[in-house]
Amino acid sequence: MVTVYAEYVNCGDSCGSDSLTSLQYIQHLISGVLLWTILEYSLHRWVFHFNPGSNLFLIKIHFLIHGIHHKVPFDGLRQVFPPIPAALLATLIYYMLYPFVSYPIIKLIGGLIGYLIYDMIHYYVHHGSPKDGTYLYAMKRYHSNHHFVNHDKGKYQFSYGISSKIWDHVFKTFVQVKKLSFSLRW
Repeated sequence: MVTVYAEYVNCGDSCGSDSLTSLQYIQHLISGVLLWTILEYSLHRWVFHFNPGSNLFLIKIHFLIHGIHHKVPFDGLRQVFPPIPAALLATLIYYMLYPFVSYPIIKLIGGLIGYLIYDMIHYYVHHGSPKDGTYLYAMKRYHSNHHFVNHDKGKYQFSYGISSKIWDHVFKTFVQVKKLSFSLRW
């Protein structure tokens, strides 16, 4: 990230026509994080929760990709995507987006920041003890609802957002979590 910043912003006399201000650089990073959020939602909804039908091979693939996470949601080793497949997927996505976005390396860095935030939130909502009234408490309740209340509902009665609920609202998959008269303690 530092060398990319030096190449585009802090480049002094060697700046090219594609140099950026610090604010522009931050804007590209933020747009990368936002791109990650739609990718997070899309992967969770259309890849991790695809319907394999009765095809035995697809059932096995689905179970290995995400089903096992729903089977044992408190297994700390099943919370994050394995690094080698994640790197391959990031590379594939980078080269797919490269021709369509400006400053793709900066957006990739923003997307990776978004991915790390997602991973930390996902791990924490499974294993942490957030306090009532905090964002992470709301996300823990929302994600727990995904695992334990609406896990077998139709695709439009299912929440897919993990680090945020933004795309659940946009795609109308938001699920209202039951209001409680007490605080949960995990």
